[in-house]
Amino acid sequence: MRGDLLEQLQGQALDMANHIARYPLGPDRHGSSIANRAVLALREHPLASMIDPVAVLAALAADPEAERKMAVQTPSKFADCQLVLFSDSTISIQLLVWMNGTTSIHDHNFNGAFRMITGRSLHCSYDFHARPGDATCGVAAGRLEFVDSEIIGEGDVRPIHAGQSFIHAAFHLDEPSVTLLVASPVGVESSGQNEYRGGRLSVDESALPLIVARQVQALHILHKIEPEAFLPRLIECMASADLGRKYWILRAMDRIVSRLPSADQNRLHDQISRQHDGPLLLDVLFREKLTYRIVSLRETIRDPITRFVLGLFVNVRNPAQWPSLFQQYGARSIADASAYSQALDRIFDATFWTGIFAADEVSQLREFLRGLTGMPEGDVHISAILRDNAVYQTLFPEPVHSLYEGAEP
Repeated sequence: MRGDLLEQLQGQALDMANHIARYPLGPDRHGSSIANRAVLALREHPLASMIDPVAVLAALAADPEAERKMAVQTPSKFADCQLVLFSDSTISIQLLVWMNGTTSIHDHNFNGAFRMITGRSLHCSYDFHARPGDATCGVAAGRLEFVDSEIIGEGDVRPIHAGQSFIHAAFHLDEPSVTLLVASPVGVESSGQNEYRGGRLSVDESALPLIVARQVQALHILHKIEPEAFLPRLIECMASADLGRKYWILRAMDRIVSRLPSADQNRLHDQISRQHDGPLLLDVLFREKLTYRIVSLRETIRDPITRFVLGLFVNVRNPAQWPSLFQQYGARSIADASAYSQALDRIFDATFWTGIFAADEVSQLREFLRGLTGMPEGDVHISAILRDNAVYQTLFPEPVHSLYEGAEP
């Protein structure tokens, strides 16, 4: 029966591809038309209703003939398990299983759509306003603007448009969260896929020049065999490099630099801060590290309530939207108030917050989040806390507005 399930999925995926091919293309023969056809197919075709994630994973793991029965698989950094159900020169249909998966803000180099099969995700959209000038080494400066957020759940379908017209992030709340993806061939509509880091840079990892990778390797080796020469060469490299080269090299050297004596770290910091785009670069790298620390907490937490609160800190850049998201999520109807309180304890007792929020600020944030579920809130001026916290503003630089009319003290 396990083998039959894989073959049934293959057959239904082929039928879905044929179903998509029968839709009229419309005036836009690519781009939005392909995304619209994918949306229709994901809503109308029965393939999604056939997918039991546990049964599919069990069949895939145990069937010795899976390679013969399944479509050709392709390497991907998306999802914790990616299963290609159908692929040809015009369309790809994939099942994506997420346990943690990416939380990065990114765009895509294909058109299509996805449907949530099971689980929920905190889904956010953004715009990127690039600074005039060409990208270097796949890195371009600009400003990331938060647009909107929502909770998407089972049965929800969203289109994907190639390039910067669709910049988003999905913070998966449940284990697993499973999506069914319909996509055009990668790279046809947009050559590269960008991540948006630190709110200030768009980054295309595929555009990293090999010579920069070799420079990184050389610096690593130099640090081991001639440590006295490492810092002078790194400073020299930073002085002559463009923004993209600086970003890749400094990011790769972060662990080594963090172990240097404080005087050497300060020397490097001072040199970079006086260079063109130096302050921007240091700011981006600092924000990346803070975000990474929040995301690393998620990997130790399974319950969706705690993950949801972490997702607010990572991807929802305007806390004024938090109350409406709690309503979408259903947190106001949480029956077990003590479980939610314990979830907040796990977040705010974590060592991550040391050095970011003062003890009284942590207490007030905790009470604010309790209040969003209908639990006693007290007199908490959350917008003032976030507005006045310098480290939080570094991580989330967009303007913070009052959450409630007249909430400002």
